[in-house]
Amino acid sequence: ADDAKKHIAPLLPHGISLERVVSTIYQCAAENPEILECTPASIIMAVGKGVKWDLEFGETVYLVPFNVNAAKKGDAARWEKRAKAIRDYKGDIELVKASGAAQHVDAQCFYEKEHFVYHQGTQPFIEHHPIATPSARGAMIGAYGWAVINQRTPVKISVMSVEEIDAIRQAKSQSWKSGPLPDWYARKTMVHQVTKSLPKNPRLSKLLRD
Repeated sequence: ADDAKKHIAPLLPHGISLERVVSTIYQCAAENPEILECTPASIIMAVGKGVKWDLEFGETVYLVPFNVNAAKKGDAARWEKRAKAIRDYKGDIELVKASGAAQHVDAQCFYEKEHFVYHQGTQPFIEHHPIATPSARGAMIGAYGWAVINQRTPVKISVMSVEEIDAIRQAKSQSWKSGPLPDWYARKTMVHQVTKSLPKNPRLSKLLRD
């Protein structure tokens, strides 16, 4: 406990108490007991990273257990569970806005039965009429992200098909390669894609590398 306080307390944003963070982590562990099987050091590091991002555990950042081979090269495999802090797309949006790189950022999926039109050019825009009832939407066919830098600059837009997003998932995802493409993964991918089109911002670059 003292070791955790030593590593986490200096990273706490102004107005956030260590007790509140600890309470939130206990709640996360209650919802996912597998977290308690992770090494204490990995939990401390993961919590420290989430605190540094100034995101809320259980809402925009999550503790996710991973099975890791901790054996040295050439030795027999020795598996252990380690926790990592994983942001969802809402957490990524918060970081983009907090960095000052954009005033507004969002990402949405679009489906086969929805009206979707994408115009490129000097004034790009998207026209999307979502269907509120999931069962009436049909299959997901793509996703898009958009960012507003300021009122003088045309909106930045990125659009990808399900096939393009899934290719990224297969190449980069550690734990979510199988099954249908999740809505949250598509939206997270599009936040990252549209962020690439924003002006260079050292603070944002560092945050998204973490």
